[in-house]
Amino acid sequence: GASQALTLVVQGLLPPGCTVLVDDPGYCNLLALLRHAGIHAIGVPWTPHGPDCTLLAHLLNTTGAVAFFTNPRFHNPTGASYCATTAFKVLQLTSQADCLMVVDDVSAGLCEGGPPPLAALAGFEHLIHIGSYSKTLAPSLRVGYLLTSPERSDRLLRYKVMTGLASSELNERLVL
Repeated sequence: GASQALTLVVQGLLPPGCTVLVDDPGYCNLLALLRHAGIHAIGVPWTPHGPDCTLLAHLLNTTGAVAFFTNPRFHNPTGASYCATTAFKVLQLTSQADCLMVVDDVSAGLCEGGPPPLAALAGFEHLIHIGSYSKTLAPSLRVGYLLTSPERSDRLLRYKVMTGLASSELNERLVL
């Protein structure tokens, strides 16, 4: 599922000791995963329309963060979503800083209207999109997906095969 995708990104792409930015408040399992991997996480406070872009700009310029993990729709735990202006600004700031965005968009299927997925606006040069079917079909169907550049996709696929080999075929067939 999406949790495995987050694990693949953290363990397969990020070096221990690096610094990343995360939503604050943020997804507790992601925070634990980052701590376990020896990665320093700095929180970016949320507003009713997404992350505080002024502070995000400052942190991108001063921390050397290599990635920003964010949950743009029905954010966990606040329930807020990015507005179009915030989505544009976050994409602009992370691109200028050459910072990888890891977009945990597991609730996208529950949203009507609003801005399109961040990947549709920015492509995959500086972005990894993570999605899941557990929010829209059934919580026990832990089937997720990850979309990114061909180079990152190849690296993550190799890491997945090396660490987990296969996923639940039954769950994947049920989703199909």
